[in-house]
Amino acid sequence: MDSSSWTRTWTAMKVGALAAGAVAWTAARASRSYQLRHVTVPVPGRALRSIAAPEAEATAPRFGVAGTPHFPGLRILHLSDTHFYRGREDLVGWLRVLAKRAGTDFDLVVLTGDMLSSSYGDDYLVTPALQPFIDSGVPGAYVFGDHDFFASRVGNPLKYLWNTSEKSGAGPAGVKRIGEPGQGNHLSRLLADSGWLDLNNANGSLDVRGVRLEFSGVNDPHGRRDRYVGFEAGGSSSLGSIGGAGRSGQGGEVASGEVTSGDGSHQGGASAGVSGRAGVTSGGEVGFSNEYLRATNRSVRLGLSHAPYARVLNEFLSDGTDLVFCGHTHGGQVCLPGGHALVTNCDLDPQFASGLFEWQADTCPGRESETGEPDRASMTVCVSPGLGTSPFTPWRVFCPPVAYIVELVAA
Repeated sequence: MDSSSWTRTWTAMKVGALAAGAVAWTAARASRSYQLRHVTVPVPGRALRSIAAPEAEATAPRFGVAGTPHFPGLRILHLSDTHFYRGREDLVGWLRVLAKRAGTDFDLVVLTGDMLSSSYGDDYLVTPALQPFIDSGVPGAYVFGDHDFFASRVGNPLKYLWNTSEKSGAGPAGVKRIGEPGQGNHLSRLLADSGWLDLNNANGSLDVRGVRLEFSGVNDPHGRRDRYVGFEAGGSSSLGSIGGAGRSGQGGEVASGEVTSGDGSHQGGASAGVSGRAGVTSGGEVGFSNEYLRATNRSVRLGLSHAPYARVLNEFLSDGTDLVFCGHTHGGQVCLPGGHALVTNCDLDPQFASGLFEWQADTCPGRESETGEPDRASMTVCVSPGLGTSPFTPWRVFCPPVAYIVELVAA
């Protein structure tokens, strides 16, 4: 190679390196451009009436344009995949500012797992990030992901292009555990003491602004830890009434649950312990049995799962769930222009990597579920693109980190 050819080659290499560096810098900056997006989900209108007085009209909506005078909207903050590790202190600050809007911009918080990525994040970041939400008094519910107990590790990011299957339920071999086996970690202990609903293979209920919300959740399906328990009968915790963070009404007692992840067991949060009878909520309103609520369409069924695997969504669908919250996918993390994902890291198509979509039933028309009710034709699924990244792939391309405020409005 003569000197002129070598010069051109060397120049091209330098230009390529600068271009690659610029792309990496831009993608790293994009991973910290946190966004809050508001979306609406229609649910049966009667479910949004106050259960305190079945024959009375509900109060006017607090949010004006978001509802109707008879069916006020109810707002849910959906947080997922924060993946706290050293260097994500900026995300902690963003969340602490967001927590100040509790009770004004949102009435309920749901967490769908992978809040951690390292022991550092567990020791120093997760408590200052989540404690303000707990202290606000706004109720919450949560499920765990694999990285809430096992640290992220170096790997080939290209594997996600061809590998979408679940991992071993025992946890990745050779990966450092976050917290002591059988004793949990700061995250699990914080949530156990929060009074929020632990929905890892469990169910429960909350009365939020006079609306009865029934919950069911599963532990991480990506690690094959999920065991669907459904709503009401047959769950690991029965339905009752909880009106605020950590305080039960007279219709039920607060009980702690057990969550198994990998080879250790971790204390869960609060769940209601009495089912199928009238009671009094913490706000003093008269409550009603779950049979009455379902028969009159006055409750809303919500599901939580870290990873949106089809088998799990089908289980929720067969139980007449109105809305399912999931995370895990990171929205594809590295997308084509327009946010078109290449992968989901589960068995869903890339078009379902983030946002709201309708999950259609794949059953015979008229078939009844285990609850004795006909299967719904479809349900709404909300997949969060998450707020964090792995410490080893800290980039987002055409896929900003997002938290959703999901408002339930009358259909």
